[in-house]
Amino acid sequence: MRTFAGAFAAFGGDIILLPPPFRTTYTGPDNQSLGYDPVSDLDIGQWDTFRGGTASDLQSLAKEALGHGIRLIFDLPVHQYGALPVIERNASGKPDKTLAYKPSSLFQAAPDQTFERAAADGLRIPYQHSKPSDYLRKLKIQCIAWLMAVSAGWGFRLDEAKDLDMNLTRRLAADIPGFKVAEAYTGSNAQLDSYHQQSGLPVFDFGSHFAYRAVSQGAGLDALVYMDRYCHLNPSGAVPFVENHDTDGAEGVVNFKGWFYLDACTQAAVACAIYGGDYERYALAPLIDNYMWIGKRLAAGKQSYHVVTPDILIWSRDGDGGPLGNTAGVLCGISRDPFNTQWVWTDTPWRNCWIKNYARSGGPNVWVFDDGRACVPLPPNSYGRADNGVAYSLLGQDSGIATHELHIPLANPLDFSNITVKL
Repeated sequence: MRTFAGAFAAFGGDIILLPPPFRTTYTGPDNQSLGYDPVSDLDIGQWDTFRGGTASDLQSLAKEALGHGIRLIFDLPVHQYGALPVIERNASGKPDKTLAYKPSSLFQAAPDQTFERAAADGLRIPYQHSKPSDYLRKLKIQCIAWLMAVSAGWGFRLDEAKDLDMNLTRRLAADIPGFKVAEAYTGSNAQLDSYHQQSGLPVFDFGSHFAYRAVSQGAGLDALVYMDRYCHLNPSGAVPFVENHDTDGAEGVVNFKGWFYLDACTQAAVACAIYGGDYERYALAPLIDNYMWIGKRLAAGKQSYHVVTPDILIWSRDGDGGPLGNTAGVLCGISRDPFNTQWVWTDTPWRNCWIKNYARSGGPNVWVFDDGRACVPLPPNSYGRADNGVAYSLLGQDSGIATHELHIPLANPLDFSNITVKL
């Protein structure tokens, strides 16, 4: 992390998404759990070592990230639990099955004394039906607020969001500060937009993921324009992504990921998600770093497509900046041709100037004529590596991206006294 955080920030990274940090059904540093079978909302390793380390390790990671101006957010499987449920006792001290079931390790390493273990019948009381009314919603928000306080967390990715009570979702969106995004699994723009409008949360753009997958499996590059992509319908509510741990593999994107990261990093969207497996396992870090810098440094303003064919795609961001302020803008292009450099005439956002390719693919500077057109060279896709994307912009845009150390106090993980949330 000490090496990665600095490089990630230098190329424009803002946020690192971590897996769920909670105690799971299987504990210990070598277990196979990925964190999606949690049994506790308030145990992140204070009493034990989990697969991701201890609570102290998590706080050390947070301090290192903050030192480079990077925030942490967490994947939250809010409605999934792997342990046996427990039953709360009522005011008379008797077990009351009308009260909400909760995981046995919810509060500390051991369950609170007012709970007892229930039979493993698989029953769960949904948030909207818990009694007393609103009990579970308030409890869940308090637990997530505590996680943010002890880790300097700045938001979350809501796992399997469509299955979660919308009342709770809206309140999490309103009460937890920072960047928040929902995984509402669907390729339908209408369904994604409906969820976004109801919840107030940006959504992972599965339409973009499915378009990348289609091109990976043989569709033309024009599929990146003509397939449904939520970022094209609502940029302010969409987070394009190439791959994640749910979609990688046989049913995911396999080929040409370099093209897709250039596309995702330069789209008009609220953010772009980068999968750690692509960064490391597929050895795409050099490309992704370059494209992340291009996206952060140059890709602002209105988006336009200029050349759209099955074999060549050219698009631009005009640099007007909008709420981000003015930038130079960028003209991007990719080509499927495996052997030849394709020289392609295209409109650009500029007039009467030289432009330079800031992508790793290199090539000569190009003159833009007074009608805004230029003839841009698109290198071949040699050996199918998909590292031939170009990103042209005005000369003199080579400066780095400023990073700023963040100083945020971390709460004591063992102190549960300050987790009350005003609801």
